Order: sequence, then structure tokens, then C-alpha cells
Amino acid sequence: MRQSAPSAIVHPERPDPLAAGCPLESAISQLLIFNDEAFRDAPMGELALEAVNQSCWQTQPALPEAMYQLLSGAHYRTSPLDLRRMMDAPGQAFRCARAGGAVAGALWLVAEGGLSRELSRAVWAGFRRPRGNLVAQSLAAHGGSPLAATLRGLRVSRIAVHPTRQREGLGQKMIADIAADAAGYDYLSVSFGYTAELWRFWQRCGFTLVRLVPIARPAAAAIRRWPSIR
Repeated sequence: MRQSAPSAIVHPERPDPLAAGCPLESAISQLLIFNDEAFRDAPMGELALEAVNQSCWQTQPALPEAMYQLLSGAHYRTSPLDLRRMMDAPGQAFRCARAGGAVAGALWLVAEGGLSRELSRAVWAGFRRPRGNLVAQSLAAHGGSPLAATLRGLRVSRIAVHPTRQREGLGQKMIADIAADAAGYDYLSVSFGYTAELWRFWQRCGFTLVRLVPIARPAAAAIRRWPSIR
């Protein structure tokens, strides 16, 4: 049977089942911003930091699209759901760094906390886990303070710097920029997959480690307090 049956060796040229030039693939890539145009040209020149509102998706969509491309390229768990949240979810804040009009860095933050005293106590006691409020809930549940979740915080959800502009302190500058312009909030926080290198970065940004989960892939939470919080 083996001697008579025809055989062939196939060398696939693409890692997916779609044919080259498939219009469906092109439409999906355009709709969900799967392309990597943000990485093609190096953003050269002096950097300028600015706040970006969700309304930019209507007024100047090229800017948030470039930010999303940079963020999704740096964070492998980014999904189309994140794109939807970036467009219209409440409580989102954004900063970008541009050089010569090109996006060199992007920062995505989420407002957390501000829970009622009763709900914060319920979180502390383990009776409630309201959706969202990742670090705020962790502070209440593991920090020993029943009212910790009543404080209002901004959590860093995503941060990315263009490969050609890394090692310039740009990530720290974006964090410092939002910290200087966060009136009405009590602290800045981040939850991240713990590595020594990542923790050194967050330390340089002024964060204090508040929780470390020793699992197969360790996770950590850290906060940067405002001067008024002790």
C-alpha cells in the first residue's frame, strides 16, 4: 500500500489557513486593527506628551488606532474586547507620546475604587466581588483595611513604548505625567506579571509592592501614593 500510494511533501508558506490575498482576512485585519503599521516607521524627533480622549475615535481616529496597534503589539493577551473597551467603556484614560506626529509611547489607565463604605467592607469580608476594581479589591481584601476600596485610584492597564524609543525613560515620563495630572484620585496602581526586570521599572516609577502572588507565573500589584495619602 505504501509503495503504490502517491505521496508529496508540502511546505506551508503561511501560518494560517487563509489563502494569500484573501479578502476576508484583509477585512478582518482592517476592522480589528490587526496590522502593524505603528511599527513600520521609527518615530524620530523631540517627544511631546498629551492626553487622548475616547472622542478621538470620531475626530482623529488615526491617533487612537496607532496607540492600539502599539499596545496590542506589546501585550500578547490583547483581544478585540480590549478594542471595544478602548472605544467606549466608561472610566478609561489615555496618554500618548508623539514624535514628529508618530506615536512613540502609549499609556492606558482604568479608574477604580470609590466604592461605598458598606460595599468596601463587604469586599474586605469576602462577601462581595464587584466587577472590575482589580487592585482596589485586592487592597481591601488583602491589605487589612475595610475601607481601602473607598479610595479612588487609576490602574495602569497597558503601557508600551515603540522599540526604537525604548531605554530613553519614556515609560517613566508617561507615568510621571499622569501622576502630576490626576486630580481627584488617591493613588496610581498596576497589576503585572512579576519579573525582576519589570519590578525594577515600576520601582523607578515610584511604585511600592503591595502584593505578590507566588504562582507558576507570579503576579504582583503595586501602588504609587499621592503625597496626601499616608
